[in-house]
Amino acid sequence: MKKIITLVAICVFKGIIAQNISEYQYVVVPKKFEFQRTENQYQINGLTKFLFEKYNFSTFWSDEIPREVHQNPCDMLKADVQNKSGMFVTKVIVTLIDCNGKIVFTSREGKSREKNYDKAYNEALRDAFEDIKALNYKYTKKDTNTSVFSQIQEIQSKEQVITTNDDIPPADVSNTYPILYAQPIENGYQLIDKTPKIILKLQKTSLENIYNAIDFNNINGVFYKKEAIYIFEFTKNGQTEKIFYNVNFPK
Repeated sequence: MKKIITLVAICVFKGIIAQNISEYQYVVVPKKFEFQRTENQYQINGLTKFLFEKYNFSTFWSDEIPREVHQNPCDMLKADVQNKSGMFVTKVIVTLIDCNGKIVFTSREGKSREKNYDKAYNEALRDAFEDIKALNYKYTKKDTNTSVFSQIQEIQSKEQVITTNDDIPPADVSNTYPILYAQPIENGYQLIDKTPKIILKLQKTSLENIYNAIDFNNINGVFYKKEAIYIFEFTKNGQTEKIFYNVNFPK
């Protein structure tokens, strides 16, 4: 009975992982992993890209990402291969990393006892990819109907303006909110305080003054402007919370 329960739990867990991975549209593969001395050493990178494509992923080299794909970095996962080899066994692990640097998938430890390095890494990598094959990946667009971002997008598309006491702080107290300074980074900004400490990182969206955001505690949310105030909105313990800021953006 315990074995059956364990097996069911594993199947459910794998199903959840597969569902999460399916929400990402692209995989980016670097031409050189950290443990390699040269690009595509032992043909690892080329094989990694080939195997992802074999299992239905849309894949790009990290230095050849199309502009339209680059504009939505959180639709991409970065592939990484880690070398765990010992003296007599070649071992590799394949991981997938999201735009916030979080590992969202880790494969089994692919193994090979081949003595020839090219053959060994080829065999070990294919072994690790059995877990990726088992995902039965098929891209499914994220359901954002209940997300804060989607709600804001819907409001703008209907050209409606909704103002509540929760959305806009009183004018006479708006100056009491923390002042942050925006520094341009790739596809967005980082917001720093006077110390200077990075408080938030923003990624541009297709909508003006609306950003995907992550704070210094790795809390994800949406950052947007209402009137003269900027709002970081996120979910914590099932509750929607808001933090108000004054932000100086570069002109």
